[in-house]
Amino acid sequence: RRDLTGEVIFTIDGDDTKDIDDAISIEKLSNGNYLLGVHIASVLAYLPFESNLVQEAISRGSSIYLSKNGIHNLESDQHNNIIPIFPLQFSGTDASLLEGCSRLANSYFFEIDNEGNVVNQSFQKTIVKNSKKCTYQEVNQVLDNGYDADYKLYETLDTLASISYILQNKFKPSEFYKEYKIL
Repeated sequence: RRDLTGEVIFTIDGDDTKDIDDAISIEKLSNGNYLLGVHIASVLAYLPFESNLVQEAISRGSSIYLSKNGIHNLESDQHNNIIPIFPLQFSGTDASLLEGCSRLANSYFFEIDNEGNVVNQSFQKTIVKNSKKCTYQEVNQVLDNGYDADYKLYETLDTLASISYILQNKFKPSEFYKEYKIL
């Protein structure tokens, strides 16, 4: 696995997200392109494929997200709105991309030019360390007001905002989506 624990990699999730399963990184390359990294927690790397836990997860297919008035969660004896593919005690801690913890991941890298074209892509098995667990509100606040405590995070988020703007201009929603306000 490629060790990325020294890179600025961070998560952006809702305030109440329990298992942090994806993170991103962004870098402006010397050729003017951007390198976007998408890092997905590699939960299966921690378990033997033949284990009962993996076979149960395969039979479930994915986590199931319910409405706020969902079912009674037997695992935590509280009302919750998710039936996880793996037990939250495992996926929400041991395999989760928690801030400051090194974790196994599958990383996808996309080199994107200034017009939003993917000019190169690759996949690597990696070890990542989440530099910062961010919420959507925190990211917007940093982008709007700056962030003195960690300039590297601000710089990274600013680069992410730049590539986001490029991609939004390239992939504008169709009039159909605007008309029906699906977005």
